[in-house]
Amino acid sequence: MNSEELDQATLELYVLGALPKEEARSVEALAMRDADAAARLKEFREAIDGIALAGRIAPPATLGGKVLAALEKAVEDERASGKPPMLHANSTIADFEPWVARPGHELPVGTTEFHLVELEETEARQTGLVWLKSEYPEEVHTDCVERLLILDGTCDVHIGDAVTSHRAGDVIVIPMHVPHHVRVTGEGWCKAIVQRVAA
Repeated sequence: MNSEELDQATLELYVLGALPKEEARSVEALAMRDADAAARLKEFREAIDGIALAGRIAPPATLGGKVLAALEKAVEDERASGKPPMLHANSTIADFEPWVARPGHELPVGTTEFHLVELEETEARQTGLVWLKSEYPEEVHTDCVERLLILDGTCDVHIGDAVTSHRAGDVIVIPMHVPHHVRVTGEGWCKAIVQRVAA
């Protein structure tokens, strides 16, 4: 795809998030290498945002309290379910301590490279406790978002061309369709909660 092939309909579908994944990737690649295409995308996105803001309606004053109450109930329901919590940017090691500390959730003697203890597996979510000695090979997820919470040790996470270094307490979010792999950087094991959430 080149800048001339980027028509108005394609722009609209891309900005509205309705363009098929392969075509959306082509538009993104074009915008990265072609300043004119990037400018057209930016201009159209700003126009759509302007239309949306012009038509906005102020919510009732009581809505904020109802939303917070619903969120608090959802958190309580999740805790009562006995399942591990949803891993998010503000998750802490303490949030997962009840599952990490269970009997049998230890690294077996003689493990050489990788060990997984499954904590939860449903259609919507898979959660595991993982130990990694050196490296986890590259993979790409097409149907889920993967999140990691480092519990112990250190590692580098390669997501596309970016490399970030992590230690205990760090949360990493890996988007769909992006190649990624993990390399342990410390002397010992890297231990983490790994959660895959269906898209």
